Amino acid sequence: MVPHQEDDDMPSSPLPQQQQHATPAKLPIFWHLLKFNIFEGQGGSLRPQPSRDRLPSSNGDARIPPPRTNPTITKRPGALNGTNPALKSKTSFTNLQAKPTLHTPRVSTTPKGRRTSDINGAAAPPLNRKPSNNQLKQPSTVHKKQSITQLSARNLQHLSAAPDASPTPLRRQPLSTGLPTMPRTPTASKPATRGPKPPPMGDHRKASQSLRDTIRQARAAKQRVASVSNGESNGIATTNGLDGFDFGTDDPFNQSILGEGGSTKVLQQRIKSAHVEGRLNISNLELKEIPATVYKMYDTTEELPAADDDNGPKWYESVDLAKLIGADNEIGEIGEELAQQFGGLSFIDMHNNLLTGLPANLVQLTELTVLNLSGNQLDNGVLDIIFQIPTLKDLKLGKNNLEGEVDASISKLVALESLELQDNKLTSLPSSIGECCRLRSLNVARNAVTALPLEELQHCHLLEIDISQNKLSGTFFPASVERWETLQSLNVKGNHITSFTGSSVVLPALNQLFASNNQLTSFPTLTGWDELLVLLVDQNQITMLPEELYGLRRLRTLDFSGNSVKTIDSRLGAMDSLEVISFSGNPLFDRKLAGMSAADLKKTLRGRLAPPEIVIAEADDDEPCARPGTANGGSPAPTTIEVGRGGVLDLSNKNLDELTSELMDSIVGSPCTMVLAHNSFSVIPTNVDRFASLSSLDLSSNRLSAVYLPERLMLRSLDTLNLHNTGLTSLELLFKNLDSPKLQTLDISANKVTSIEGLRQVFPALLHLHAANNQVEEIPLESIDGIRVLDLTGNSIGSLPPKLALCENLRELRVQGNLFRVPRWQVLEKGTDAVMAWLRDRLPVDAEEVQEE
Repeated sequence: MVPHQEDDDMPSSPLPQQQQHATPAKLPIFWHLLKFNIFEGQGGSLRPQPSRDRLPSSNGDARIPPPRTNPTITKRPGALNGTNPALKSKTSFTNLQAKPTLHTPRVSTTPKGRRTSDINGAAAPPLNRKPSNNQLKQPSTVHKKQSITQLSARNLQHLSAAPDASPTPLRRQPLSTGLPTMPRTPTASKPATRGPKPPPMGDHRKASQSLRDTIRQARAAKQRVASVSNGESNGIATTNGLDGFDFGTDDPFNQSILGEGGSTKVLQQRIKSAHVEGRLNISNLELKEIPATVYKMYDTTEELPAADDDNGPKWYESVDLAKLIGADNEIGEIGEELAQQFGGLSFIDMHNNLLTGLPANLVQLTELTVLNLSGNQLDNGVLDIIFQIPTLKDLKLGKNNLEGEVDASISKLVALESLELQDNKLTSLPSSIGECCRLRSLNVARNAVTALPLEELQHCHLLEIDISQNKLSGTFFPASVERWETLQSLNVKGNHITSFTGSSVVLPALNQLFASNNQLTSFPTLTGWDELLVLLVDQNQITMLPEELYGLRRLRTLDFSGNSVKTIDSRLGAMDSLEVISFSGNPLFDRKLAGMSAADLKKTLRGRLAPPEIVIAEADDDEPCARPGTANGGSPAPTTIEVGRGGVLDLSNKNLDELTSELMDSIVGSPCTMVLAHNSFSVIPTNVDRFASLSSLDLSSNRLSAVYLPERLMLRSLDTLNLHNTGLTSLELLFKNLDSPKLQTLDISANKVTSIEGLRQVFPALLHLHAANNQVEEIPLESIDGIRVLDLTGNSIGSLPPKLALCENLRELRVQGNLFRVPRWQVLEKGTDAVMAWLRDRLPVDAEEVQEE
């Protein structure tokens, strides 16, 4: 070995020239790393010398290497130019972790004369990857642990030869160094013996393959089970191509996996549980009869589970059977053993079976309270047995073969609370049912009952009655029933009832009333029905809504669809609790209301009802107000009325029949809008002419007499007059005594006016005429010429004059709900433009020529 003194002038870098220029700052660090390695050339190869770190010896003892000497480099011809094909590459830390026995020399495939490695034998990095400082930096400790590059082949042999030795722990390798490595050639090295091999990167693929294998095995097992159940000899079931699942078999849900006797195993398990729970459920087991093992479940000769069986019941935990559920089977009869063995039964549910009778000793069940036998084939003969069980509280006999009249012995069921007899062929109930004083729910729906003993049932304190889809007719409530305190739900839909009661009936607790599909022509008074939430009376013949309906403050659902209602009162819009409203299928004058949602309908009706915003101020008693015209001005008026914002004076709902002089004197200011709606005026007050600035007068919802304007009234500034729902029959007095040359809007809807002739001549500035729901028979063209908005909905107009299309100022025309048949309502629904176009097509030739001129 020829020592080589350490010199600061290191030989030229073996890195490519392009990388030297690319990373000049990293070269000193790289050469610094090379200083810690000692090379010696033996046998034509470069081999690293051990460093100063503690290395394990062959006998397992750690020895201290000699002090560090200057790094020496043994040069050998051809070592740096790649001429030796047996050049051994430098061992990397990654290769040591994966395969500790890396001392096997590699075979180089580098062509002769081409340099591809540095002086240590490591592969030269590609030009496109550059090592970073973090990848080349060494720890800054004084006594650092030996690196892999400092381990010689001799030390690696010691490590492999002495497995019991305790080598110095190696430094933790980063997850990803980022340094380029030369592709490794296959070697015939031994498998790793130090530690488990790291899991390969494709383990998740193996897991997915394992899952697919499990699924494939499960499908094959399913096919084998199906083949056995179908009697196939080859053991392979055919599939229909639906991913291996055969839905054409008799067992598509794979219930046959329990094998032969599977239902028996389930039954035995349920019997074991019943010993402890006191509840036996044998439903949906395809049983033809109640098994004998059920009757013998408490037999002392039967073997009980072993005492050391943790899953089974113990003999001291057994309780009497209280509930038996055998629904959804094919049981045809119940043996007498049931009452003999289980005398403590309180609950029997055998619905949806094939029962045709009951054992006579069933009456011995003195604790039976619930009996569900619906969905069987029982006839009236079983009623004699059932009605002898006085403890029954809940009796269900729906969907059987009961017919005719129910036996009068039902009165023996004094504890009965719920009775269900729906879907039979019963025609009547006995009056003795009134003796079942605890009865709370009665269901006789879908039978043929023609009469119901309501007078007797009134003594039972019933909460619910369902007698829908029967043959009831005439009046439902007899005259003797005037009040029913407890009734909360009444369902009489699908009958032939024409009226509820002859006079009235008070139902203070009623929440729901279902009366659809009957023949009701009128509705009884709803006085006292304060708790009503749902009212369904669709598909009847009702012509108008009851007056008491608007006082039901808790009503949420109202369905009057399919009746004969023509008008909807605006007060319906003030019912805030209403959430569902339906008037579809009614011959409404205002057809657009039928298709509106509940919110839109209420908004529209509320707009017709609510007056404008009005502010009324009253003076405090502590602040005296001088009445105009009083002496000294010191006499305080008891009450003063101030005009609100916008000049609005609201005197509605004051029960006024006239405007007295005292009232007029208490008004402070001059109003522009005066609201006198919902009062008791019989004539239009003429003393309002003292307010010269009055531009709007509202007298709606009063009851004006035939002589509603006896004197001359001069309102020069008036532009809006509202006479909605005032009982007017003629406009002659209005034309004669009202002097309002600036009147632009006139509302006379919901009255009995028959003619609007001469309207435009009296009020030449009129632009909006609202005359809906009157009795106007024709449209005088001279009286509407110049009007922009004309509302004649719900009148008695027989035909539309084609010359109406010549009114050029007409922008909105409403004529729905009249007597004419053409144009059809489909044209009217399209709006004013469609109606005017339809009229324009029917103009005579001379009229068209005049229009063109």
